[in-house]
Amino acid sequence: MAPKNDRKLSGVRGASKLKRAGEGWAYVGIVDNKHHHGWIPQECMQVAVRPPEHRERGRTFRVRESWAPQRHGEVDGYLRVNEGDIVEVLETLEAGQNSWVWVRNTASGRDGDVPEHCLD
Repeated sequence: MAPKNDRKLSGVRGASKLKRAGEGWAYVGIVDNKHHHGWIPQECMQVAVRPPEHRERGRTFRVRESWAPQRHGEVDGYLRVNEGDIVEVLETLEAGQNSWVWVRNTASGRDGDVPEHCLD
């Protein structure tokens, strides 16, 4: 559980900067907004493996690499995807600023954030 008397970020998408961590939670800030900060589960964090690409809203992409939060089960706001899934981008992102994409799985209808690098 996040430390008491502190904010929890929910469904935050964007480049984050780690400020401190402990007991399964990380206190992060959004690089482009110094006023947007709070705690997120560390299991939802992943180091970007390449610079993000612009993903246009409404376009569909094939998942090139399976991804899931680092714990078993679901984490609110994040979508487990498997290699070969087709997803539709629901939110546009500017290349170079964000590394997460809000998508909908076209087969299941479920939506959530996935790391941009796992899309073709």
